[in-house]
Amino acid sequence: MKEVLNDPNAPILPLINKQLVDDIVEHKFSEAPFEVGKMMEYLVQVNFWLQEYRITLV
Repeated sequence: MKEVLNDPNAPILPLINKQLVDDIVEHKFSEAPFEVGKMMEYLVQVNFWLQEYRITLV
């Protein structure tokens, strides 16, 4: 997820609160609830989908 957050061209960035997600990523996942890890996986997958299918938002 850090790679996605650091990519200024990541298509998911306009859809998320980057600072909030970055704060969550910086938290130690070993101490975080299972759902947090699943949420990060979901965001990475959505970003991939947006890139792969060249989805643009207007």
